[in-house]
Amino acid sequence: MIAESVLDVKVSSYASAKVTKKSRDINLLAFLTTPSEEAIRLIHKLRHIEDIDERRNFKGKNLPAITPSGTFSDPRNQSNLIQHSGLIQMDVDHKDNPYVDMKELKKEFTRLKQAAYIGFSSSGKGLWGLFPIKHSDKHKQHFKWFADWIEAYFNIEVDRAPSNPASLRFYSFDEEAYFTHNAET
Repeated sequence: MIAESVLDVKVSSYASAKVTKKSRDINLLAFLTTPSEEAIRLIHKLRHIEDIDERRNFKGKNLPAITPSGTFSDPRNQSNLIQHSGLIQMDVDHKDNPYVDMKELKKEFTRLKQAAYIGFSSSGKGLWGLFPIKHSDKHKQHFKWFADWIEAYFNIEVDRAPSNPASLRFYSFDEEAYFTHNAET
């Protein structure tokens, strides 16, 4: 592990989105940096599915997922938050931004001093990122402000679902993921 990383926190993990009971709590940085061979195999399979509905169904049934904003008791929901990770996630879907070159957008996101992690989504078509926040008790306010700012600054549409700290993030693998272990809040 990297010493003093903002990503060196515990999060809850789930076998898939269809499973409501968590598997266990895991280290987020380990999740991002040490993929299992099975998870990589599933990502490659997912990225070759063309049909959007089929891809969504495959992802929901097969890919492991985490709650990047913290650990939760069962069932996973905002009121069962045990410990906030100090992070919000941002998700930019290709379907909402078909005119955007995601490789170029990824480069632009890496210039943000607040970007702790930037990588391609499980489909390989969108981006997602992790950003530290100052007041974890104000998760939704931080998310709204940051999403509004990103939309205005980059002229893109941000998925608003992760405004809930209990939002899942499917496993993804990006060989060229961007990390800033001392990202600013």
